Amino acid sequence: YDRKIRFSIYSSTPVMAVVPDVTDQSVRNAQGELLEGGFVIGKISYVASEYTNLVLAQEYKGKPISSGVKLPKGS
Repeated sequence: YDRKIRFSIYSSTPVMAVVPDVTDQSVRNAQGELLEGGFVIGKISYVASEYTNLVLAQEYKGKPISSGVKLPKGS
């Protein structure tokens, strides 16, 4: 009986990660921080501002969120 058995264990709850504060940063830096934290970049909306490519706000599912909030990785 020289068999090998492999199995995987999956958690029923997703791994949570803290949302970094990316407001008042460049879009490029913000994207890097979010990707490094395990998040997915969604739609980027550009609004008129005196600064070019500056993050003014963060949203999750269309609602504003603040930094420090825990969200599932891959959100």
